[in-house]
Amino acid sequence: MIDMDGSLDAVLVLKRSGVHLASWTKTAVPLDVVPVMAAATVGSVDTLLEAFGKSSPREISLETDGQRLLFTKAEPQIVLVLSAPRSVPEVRLRRETQRLLRAFARVRRERVVRPAAMERVPAGR
Repeated sequence: MIDMDGSLDAVLVLKRSGVHLASWTKTAVPLDVVPVMAAATVGSVDTLLEAFGKSSPREISLETDGQRLLFTKAEPQIVLVLSAPRSVPEVRLRRETQRLLRAFARVRRERVVRPAAMERVPAGR
């Protein structure tokens, strides 16, 4: 699902509280620190914009000297974070984010078990 041999350095899925849900990285990262700091970044931007009288953004794009980060609120309490070298265009990160969100939604739909579709298994099997 995620091509880590490509242009991405990291993909994180986390709760807004900083709880790590999943990650894919090219190099080892401290998972006790990175999700918490990513959540703090989202919270800081939300608070700053609210102080300016603006609404909370669905996406946050950060660019540093050598890195590009895209934070996307996948659900009210779930954030998807993509990290890539600055040479990777932002539009590429946005496309990859949308592709991953569609894939996550597909997996979620496939995992839904409807009671009418459940098969009864005799006890002891």
